[in-house]
Amino acid sequence: GAMHGVAPRAERAVEPDAKGGAGIRIEQIRHRARGGAVDEGAHAAGRAGERFAVRNSGAIAVIEGAGDHACEYMTGGQIVILGSVGVNFGAGMTGGLAFVRDQARQFPDQVNGELVNYHRIETESMRGYEALLRRHIEAHAATTGSSYAAGLLKDWTHFIRDVWLVVPKAAKLDVLLEEAS
Repeated sequence: GAMHGVAPRAERAVEPDAKGGAGIRIEQIRHRARGGAVDEGAHAAGRAGERFAVRNSGAIAVIEGAGDHACEYMTGGQIVILGSVGVNFGAGMTGGLAFVRDQARQFPDQVNGELVNYHRIETESMRGYEALLRRHIEAHAATTGSSYAAGLLKDWTHFIRDVWLVVPKAAKLDVLLEEAS
């Protein structure tokens, strides 16, 4: 849609805490758009705990893993999780999109499929989503200096096979991509 009052992109790297967790809560990366879209990015070289991105309404975040109930009640924004997640992923998620790396091939058992669909993205028809994901990971690598993210970019063809795109069932993939890009 038309965007007015677009703020310049604000990238924020978040230091991992001692336990290797990202130590970030969605309050730190959530924004409230007043009279226009705010394009904000949060990057964490670490994992987040439970309920990451709960009620997210528009923030863009890249993290390297999350616990249970990630993206719960999410209504907008873009979340990239470059590692494992816990159970009940995407419960009540009605907007936005998420990319999740699933090396263990467990994601179909971890997702709450009531309101969301999940798709592989290494197919021709999903090239736009693959490009969107690559831009997010490049920004993440540049912002955090994450060697993990840099490794994924080097090994892209293998990495991309492990990724799921999670979208609300009500969303049309082409429209969602246009809004996200």
